[in-house]
Amino acid sequence: LPILSFPHKGKSKTLNELLAVSKYDVICLLDVDDRWVPQKLEKQLTYINDYDVVGSDCRYFGKKFGSPRIFLGKLTAPMFSFQNPVINSSVMMKKNGVHWEEEWEGLDDYNLWVNLLHQGKEFYNVPEILVYHRIHGKSYFNHSNEDLSQRLRRVKLTRLSVDECVGLES
Repeated sequence: LPILSFPHKGKSKTLNELLAVSKYDVICLLDVDDRWVPQKLEKQLTYINDYDVVGSDCRYFGKKFGSPRIFLGKLTAPMFSFQNPVINSSVMMKKNGVHWEEEWEGLDDYNLWVNLLHQGKEFYNVPEILVYHRIHGKSYFNHSNEDLSQRLRRVKLTRLSVDECVGLES
């Protein structure tokens, strides 16, 4: 396998460069300190023909233990106004329409999901733990980005149409 090297330019810029050189229509994300279960890809392939973004439940390790309380199954637009219901390292997605915005660094994943929602993309979270997500002192998870998260919800999620906001599930 060839090794690609990108001088550090920021996460969003680097992900966009990696996306540009990827050969396949479906990509997966895995943060450097997270882990997948061995059957993750196989289980998600079942859903990728029907959905554009397929995530899963996860288990935390490191500074926090347990699992997040995220929506599972088919995700609808209103769910994204309550939380970011997609675990970044759990994602398998079709790359069409994917673009990370540098302006939202720190919430680049959440912003991407909202942008994909606006494009009419369909989301699904497999109701199984397929990824282990490490929480550490510098994790964005630790609410240091709550103000940015509120801004993203206010700026991007208030633009969802009424049609996109039907069918709130839990």
